[in-house]
Amino acid sequence: MTGRRRVKLHCFYCGKEFEVRSYEANFRKFCSKKCEALYRRVRVKLICSGCGKEFEVRKSDLEQNRKFCSWECYLKYINSEEGRKRICEIARSVARKRKKSVKVTCSYCGKEFEVVPSIASSRKFCSKRCAGLARRKKVKLVCSACGREFESDAWLVKRGYGKFCSRECWKRYLNSEEGRAMRSEITSALWQSQEFRQKATRVWQDPSFKAEFIKRLVEAREVRPTQLEKVVDDLLQSSFPGEWVYVGDGKMTVEGFIPDFVHKEKRWIIEVNGDYWHSLPGNRKRDKVKAKVYVENGYKVLEIWEAEVYSDPKSVIDKVLSFFYGETKEEE
Repeated sequence: MTGRRRVKLHCFYCGKEFEVRSYEANFRKFCSKKCEALYRRVRVKLICSGCGKEFEVRKSDLEQNRKFCSWECYLKYINSEEGRKRICEIARSVARKRKKSVKVTCSYCGKEFEVVPSIASSRKFCSKRCAGLARRKKVKLVCSACGREFESDAWLVKRGYGKFCSRECWKRYLNSEEGRAMRSEITSALWQSQEFRQKATRVWQDPSFKAEFIKRLVEAREVRPTQLEKVVDDLLQSSFPGEWVYVGDGKMTVEGFIPDFVHKEKRWIIEVNGDYWHSLPGNRKRDKVKAKVYVENGYKVLEIWEAEVYSDPKSVIDKVLSFFYGETKEEE
């Protein structure tokens, strides 16, 4: 990666040549702070244009076109014939600039008004009153989800909003077949961009971002223990009080995966699987990847199935006990 282009300048005080970045060339005048301070201390003698008296100013004041020794002299000059002529010249130059203005039509009242060419594309209203009234203007629409008639701000409709009468209708649309198709289209369009893919991959590879993102996602969804997880938690607390903690609400993540139960002291994880959901091919594949990630991070993983919990709770305790003893024997 190449660095920023550098430009050579001459110091205003010592005349020494120095280099700066190209974007600093417009405002850098000194090679050091020392030269800047010394330059500002230098005094220059001038003759007042008002009273003709000699006076001293700092060299830096010359850039501001200093011509008078005091405010009184400046006021005298303004009220003199020469001063009045100068003011007239300035007024004429301003008037000439105004003649170059562009006519724009107000979007609310339709009145024509003049603006400087540089802001002609952004100015839409002739006054703040018209801008405020335009924002208050209401338009009648029909909700795309429930079909009810409702009112929305005209400026929102102009920007492409105002299709749903409430947040509930918007959520209902997103969960509908049409809404899911729309979301998949937007997602696929985004992922077709190489720049977006690279950025998303780079951000997602950051462990702290991934953990924070999953934590917020779980909080937003208000994830709570399922009925099955509550039963397993009761079994664990009755047989091994205080040893196992439920973390399925996003309190802990391992490379983007959320375990169900973890041991307080040892690197042990218990995953509770529902018979239907976790038997699906796609989810089973994901569970294998998840277990592999846990093992790579130094955890031992035990899977407990729904059928085991409800048919024979004692077998679950035996399974956990064998898991404990197996670990204990290895440690011994």
